Amino acid sequence: MRSILLKFRLLIIFIFLFVWSFLVESPFQKGGMDQNMHYMIYFLTVIIAYLFLVPQSYPKFIVAEKILYSFLISIIALIIGGSGTGSLLELLYGSDYEFKSDAIISNLIFYFLTTFTSFGLVQVVIMIKNRNSA
Repeated sequence: MRSILLKFRLLIIFIFLFVWSFLVESPFQKGGMDQNMHYMIYFLTVIIAYLFLVPQSYPKFIVAEKILYSFLISIIALIIGGSGTGSLLELLYGSDYEFKSDAIISNLIFYFLTTFTSFGLVQVVIMIKNRNSA
């Protein structure tokens, strides 16, 4: 079962993000969102970053390193994803995008941009780790 989950982890992540975008309020909606949802979003990105680091093909990472890198990558990905989403929504809808944009579209842009940023940062960390250990 675990090998199936690891094999299809990208597909599972994208399906989960798509469903999550429909169920959760958007951080880019009018009035913002509940304060506790910021923590939920952060831990969601930590879990996703950790899932990118889980495969057995990265044996040079110990579990503590994977967890630490997941926390750090999530912070950076949320900052980049949030600013990128805000800029993109402003470009699409104008400066008052909070009134005009659809929450689902805003969520999809935000979560997928954050996930792609997280994946890219994980690949950079893996490349640096492989270079330093070679």
